[in-house]
Amino acid sequence: MMEEIGRVLLQDGQQVVIEVERKSACNHCDSKDNCGVSSVSKAFSNKKQLIELTTSEVFETGDMVKLGIPERTFLRSAAMVYLVPLMGFIAGALLGGSLSQVLQSNHDLTSLVTALAFGVGSWWVAKRHCGDLARKNQPQILLNLGKQTLYRG
Repeated sequence: MMEEIGRVLLQDGQQVVIEVERKSACNHCDSKDNCGVSSVSKAFSNKKQLIELTTSEVFETGDMVKLGIPERTFLRSAAMVYLVPLMGFIAGALLGGSLSQVLQSNHDLTSLVTALAFGVGSWWVAKRHCGDLARKNQPQILLNLGKQTLYRG
């Protein structure tokens, strides 16, 4: 189970809106001060994402909650986003190569056009499927952590 901490913004009946801050892995590396990727990551980091969930639990504004999503769902989405368009691109290139021999056309141009068409088409299909997958597999509230307290030492 992949877990993340979020803060409850509001609750209206059984609908609760939770704010989750997306984190970058660049802040955990020993080379973060000398890395160009880290600089770019810092410029675009601290993005907040709002998640709306249905729950029977009662929360107060400001409550911290632990959210979880199964790894299987995450890995399936990643495979759909990355592998399906890649496989479509490769299949399109192979089909274009065969098609160019039948049509007696420019091999490279035909392969490129069909590869792009299949790549974009499979990306579109994967994107639609991932949207359906995300709606079916919403994060779950695992634990109410209560109000956030600041340590002043």
